[in-house]
Amino acid sequence: MEYLLYLGALALIAVGLAGTVIPAIPGLPIIFAGSWLIGWASGYELISVTAVVILALLAAVGIGIDILAQILGAKRAGASRAGLWGAVIGTVVGLVTGIWGIVFFPLIGAVIGEIMAGRDMLKAGTVGLATWIGMAVGIGVKIALAFIMVGIVLFSIVTNSGITSFFGGSSAAASAAAVVPQAPNGAAPLEGHPGQPSERGRIVEVPQGQRSKSSDDASSPAVDAAPSDAAPAAPAPSNDFPQVTASQMKNPDAASSPKPAPTPAAPAAQPAAPQP
Repeated sequence: MEYLLYLGALALIAVGLAGTVIPAIPGLPIIFAGSWLIGWASGYELISVTAVVILALLAAVGIGIDILAQILGAKRAGASRAGLWGAVIGTVVGLVTGIWGIVFFPLIGAVIGEIMAGRDMLKAGTVGLATWIGMAVGIGVKIALAFIMVGIVLFSIVTNSGITSFFGGSSAAASAAAVVPQAPNGAAPLEGHPGQPSERGRIVEVPQGQRSKSSDDASSPAVDAAPSDAAPAAPAPSNDFPQVTASQMKNPDAASSPKPAPTPAAPAAQPAAPQP
């Protein structure tokens, strides 16, 4: 629902910008209505109450100058009521015929109105020209005020929506990343440097003895002395293998079969006793 209100407010502002050129459309009040709708829909966070009051004053000033420019221009030339109505009717007809109709039809309408009021051609032309100049001045003032109002709306939205802080935060992050020391000669990035945590979450500390070295050594980052993730070395081969004789190599079955236990030798025969 909030997005629909924002879209409606933007549509009102666009119509109001067109109304600054088209006299039949009150451009400045419509621009103010769209701006107020944005402020109300956002709880006056995107457009503050102060900005809404300023926009209201600008719209009122624009309307007053537009009316005064037409009246003063017509009165200065001595225009009649018929001449003023002719200028208004010419403006409405010019809306259908395009940009050239908007420019010239108010002048033609004012001249026709003065002729219908009984003025001669010269006087009618003078009054019509003065009326047209007054309308042109009013349109110029309304266009200038309309762009000022739109600029205030855009500035308020950009400032209060956090867009500037977003760009400021990104630049601050970029500057912070620029001060991180890089590994020399295109080597792999170091895991950590003094004063900042490494990937394992430990703070790399510089030994007390190394802090008294030269500035080059002090500025070089200290590498985290964490145990590496390399695979452990394979154990050395053992020499405790059974020895194989040449006969076992010739007869593998004999080598694989268990060796029978040796039979104890029979005791030697005792010599016979001599006969007496």
